[in-house]
Amino acid sequence: MTTIDTTKVVSKDQFDAAVAAAFQKTSGRIETPAEDIQILAKLLGVSPGTLGGTAVGFPKGEEACRHCGRAFSFLDVAETGLRAHSKEFLVDVMTGKYGYIVNPASQPFNCHKCGKKCPVHPMYICPDPPDYLCAPG
Repeated sequence: MTTIDTTKVVSKDQFDAAVAAAFQKTSGRIETPAEDIQILAKLLGVSPGTLGGTAVGFPKGEEACRHCGRAFSFLDVAETGLRAHSKEFLVDVMTGKYGYIVNPASQPFNCHKCGKKCPVHPMYICPDPPDYLCAPG
């Protein structure tokens, strides 16, 4: 079972500052389309309303899959995360069970459409209001 590294739990002010700094390094905040939220909810076994909004940021020019052209969203990142984490763990993180978390690590992910590995490391927050930030340095 995956657990949260408590050294990554921060105050709301620290979290807000980290979000602002992280998204300055990207092409901007990309909200996850409703269709992708529906797919993600089904993968996680929850209602779409449980997930709220999620956003991702990618380095400029890396917002879409180089192989198939799909515009990335949080679905691509979370679906890949299911290979390392349980559904329950992802839902707990996404619904704020652990408080405000800043994770300085980010993993490559696979495109939801074509399945190819994407070499970029996204920054993402979830849900809305956010409580989890993954922002590689």
